[in-house]
Amino acid sequence: MSEIVKSNIAEMFGPVIQGEGATMGVPSFFLRYSQCSLMCGGHNGSLLAAGKATWWCDSEVIWKKGVDKHPQEILDFMAEQGELERILAGTTHVILTGGEPALPQNLKAITSLIDYIRENYPDSTPYYELETSASRYHPTNDKWFDEYIDQINCSAKIANSGMPKAMRVQPRALRQMTAHKNFWWKIVVSSEDDWNEFMNDYGEFVDLNRVYVMPAGATKADLLKTNKVAWDLACKYNVRMSLRAQVETWEEVTGV
Repeated sequence: MSEIVKSNIAEMFGPVIQGEGATMGVPSFFLRYSQCSLMCGGHNGSLLAAGKATWWCDSEVIWKKGVDKHPQEILDFMAEQGELERILAGTTHVILTGGEPALPQNLKAITSLIDYIRENYPDSTPYYELETSASRYHPTNDKWFDEYIDQINCSAKIANSGMPKAMRVQPRALRQMTAHKNFWWKIVVSSEDDWNEFMNDYGEFVDLNRVYVMPAGATKADLLKTNKVAWDLACKYNVRMSLRAQVETWEEVTGV
């Protein structure tokens, strides 16, 4: 039996529908890991208020708190929600999000959780999606993401986050993650300037066949404007576009 490392979980919920990206529309179960390597928009939106960012992390108040959970506690909660069998079959995806799930302590916990499931349910076929900014990497195993994760959804951060480029753009992390067999970029745009900055910052790591542009905004009214921006950019640069179904449906960005 592998060593047990508890996961520090800020929230877990499901079943819900994956609202954006390559698997938009797929039934999903979210595990939000605590802590982050960035502070987009500043603590409590301070950089946004100071005009040094144009948005603030929508989940800061959630990922700053967490409770240690043994892998069995997580599985018990999935079972209580009626989803464990579907998760083990891979028909409900497990979304590993944050914060930043690729922080070293979170990668250790995710390894422990997945190993625990493999050892206790050897015939299971769960599907794990990692939602990350790709600003952190596995310190000892460049193949870890291929060995443990089925899909990487990378929300690249640009200067409008208020974070300096040296914190956002980490070449080692980007090399590890973009080498994954099922890596996807998710780029939130409100104008073509956002696209241009993304390409300036990350272009050497970008395969345009692996890019989704998504509209910026936390309300339906916002998306009514930015959907058109994302549509036009997807056509212009021959990349994919994703809607943000959780906002369109619930006007919520987390918990649904």
